[in-house]
Amino acid sequence: MPASGAWPSSVPLTALAAIAAFLLLDIAALLGFSLVVRFVRQLREARNERFRRKWEPVLYGRLAGDATPLPRLARRERLAFLSLWLHVLGYVRDEAADALGSVATELDMPRHVLKLLHSRSSWKRLLAMRAAAALRLEEAVGTLLRIASLPHRRSAFAAAAALVRIDPETGFEQMRQLPPGTMQGGQQM
Repeated sequence: MPASGAWPSSVPLTALAAIAAFLLLDIAALLGFSLVVRFVRQLREARNERFRRKWEPVLYGRLAGDATPLPRLARRERLAFLSLWLHVLGYVRDEAADALGSVATELDMPRHVLKLLHSRSSWKRLLAMRAAAALRLEEAVGTLLRIASLPHRRSAFAAAAALVRIDPETGFEQMRQLPPGTMQGGQQM
């Protein structure tokens, strides 16, 4: 008891209890949120692993010349397929690259790639530009020219690089028209 003989006011104790309760609720909310994020990430990783187990043997089989039928490609798997397809394509040349190109054509990827070039997501557009270049999609030239003229350095460089593979003359002309410093920034992708 204080020297004055009166107990301290309960208002500060109530305020401290409210602050402590608020902090405990915040900690519990953050913990719950981190657990949900971890669970969602594990689900996504498991789905990606199932996808790779399904498609890697098919792609490698086609590289070896097997004419095995292609499994159905779900709409939500298209981006994952393009990513895996471009990854595998980066390791092969000549007939093997042609075999992978025919897989993409059988799955109607050229049409999907042309749609992705108009995506609002920059990473989807970059993926689509790489795929358009790999598939040598002449239908993409107009869109790639438009993207190459945009002020976004990474997109402009990727579009010009895709054009080089599809139509070298037009692509190199676009490369010459890029603002100074774009090629150094684009090569660091």
